[in-house]
Amino acid sequence: MTALIKTNCIKLFLLTSALFLSLVYNYNADFWIQKEFEYYRLFFVLVTSALLFIICSKPVKLGKIDILIVSVLILVLLSRVFRLRSFNDIYILNTISLLIYYLSIKTISLDKEEIIYYYNCVIGVGLLLSFYSLLQFYGYVDSGNYYWKMLGGFSNPAPLGGFIALVLTLVLYQLFQKETIQKYSRLLLYVLITLFLLFVLIKSASRAAMLSVLVAFFILLLAKGIIKLKKLRYVLFIIPVFLCLIIFHKGMDSVYGRLLIWKITFLSFLNNPITGIGYGFFGAHYLDFQSEYFMNGGTDREMLLAGFTEQTFNESLKFLIENGLTGILLILLCLLWILKSDESFWICVKKNSSLASLTFFSAIFVFSQLSFPFQFLSFKLLFLNQIGLQKYSPVVFVNFDIKNRLQKLLFCLVSAIILFLVNYKYEGFRFWKEASESQFSNPELSRTLYSNAALRLGNDAGFLINYANSLEETNPKEALVYYEKAKLFSGASILYKKTANLNEKLRDYKSAENDYLRIHYVSPHLFVPLEQLLDFYNRKHDANKSAYYAKKILETTIKVPSPEVMRIKQKARNQLTLK
Repeated sequence: MTALIKTNCIKLFLLTSALFLSLVYNYNADFWIQKEFEYYRLFFVLVTSALLFIICSKPVKLGKIDILIVSVLILVLLSRVFRLRSFNDIYILNTISLLIYYLSIKTISLDKEEIIYYYNCVIGVGLLLSFYSLLQFYGYVDSGNYYWKMLGGFSNPAPLGGFIALVLTLVLYQLFQKETIQKYSRLLLYVLITLFLLFVLIKSASRAAMLSVLVAFFILLLAKGIIKLKKLRYVLFIIPVFLCLIIFHKGMDSVYGRLLIWKITFLSFLNNPITGIGYGFFGAHYLDFQSEYFMNGGTDREMLLAGFTEQTFNESLKFLIENGLTGILLILLCLLWILKSDESFWICVKKNSSLASLTFFSAIFVFSQLSFPFQFLSFKLLFLNQIGLQKYSPVVFVNFDIKNRLQKLLFCLVSAIILFLVNYKYEGFRFWKEASESQFSNPELSRTLYSNAALRLGNDAGFLINYANSLEETNPKEALVYYEKAKLFSGASILYKKTANLNEKLRDYKSAENDYLRIHYVSPHLFVPLEQLLDFYNRKHDANKSAYYAKKILETTIKVPSPEVMRIKQKARNQLTLK
């Protein structure tokens, strides 16, 4: 028994370490460091999985909910593979590593006391993140971002608030336990932790995170019987007041902006409803959808709200558009299978599932409908841990009935193969970085390194853009090929500006015009794209269209006044005067 406890402690330490490292190596403002962090995160997940398999003492056993999670991971994996017709992709390697990681979690069997130990470990990670975030907020640590002082380990404060919100659900669960209430010192500790995390959550200013905590707290009070069903109507009257305070305290532009994104996303879903656009491709295609939407209409308010975004701010909608009705049907069939009348299943749910999971999942569901948590590894690990460590379904539904040593060998071998592929791509990254650094000092070496990197990073938008940049002056036709390929993986406006310039240089004026129009219609309220169109038609000596866009510049509403906007308007005014 003592040996088992020690083994489980080691396993929980590995899980907590992977979670902690996913935050440490989550984001960095430096481009090269951030790209390198992608490979570090993959390495940590795979090594953690392999170590869990090595020290496991029992075969992997999957229940019904486990089958659902594995099925979804396989679905998104195949969705990406069929679209690219290749496994040489960072999204694919990430998905395979998460699949291996989840199976490794199923080698862990914890009792209630060990589950509480895991929750405390997660709370500890949350406290470290919160303390670091406050150091950023008060200027002791540089966040590396011009707009936000407080980021934690994320690219903006919203996911930071979401992560703190999930940790808070576990703290609140601990706070309401009998063992906590009956012991004054423990109660005081959790109260202080709750207040500290709430303070950080408020400082993050994430309305979606605040709302998710509010919903989770309400469910917790309802489940604990503190709020009686008879008085539920009074609570439902109070909740909208809190919702209004949360939503309106920062204005409505971001709310309307989300509604616009959801509207455009849903309309674009109707173009490919069966299989979707492919896992991980939303960021590359959404701006095309937005451009097409404004080409065919759109209100003045929508035009002012439109911006360059690659996020849905709704994970369910993102899953729908990337995987289509096929993905939704798979989940529905699995849910029907799970929820069908099965006495043993419901007995296991009642016996083993915890209130912590109920509050955790309610919080992450609310947050994921208003933000993009699953774009970060730390959220994925927290989510998979919360599912995999619980006993929601009959203990033995699917059993890998093989000898334990053979199981260890099999899963460790798979982890090693994926690790080899990760290292293969990482070497490509190193070639790319060295090629970029030696581009001017040693052009011949740079060309060789770029060619080697292209074999390994052919599906990386950042590499394709950088490689095309290096070819633009000497070989514009080849540069154009790489820019066009990069459009499959990124919707960055700089790509279309580059291809517009090269197409015009190569006298493909129709393609150049389409590129300039696309840049304009992505955000119709911006003046620089309108100026680019004006200059383009002037170079083509198309007086009618240049006059049209000069008038459009003068008619466009100014969202943010600036000297640059005034200059462009004056330029358009001068052109019409000369006409």
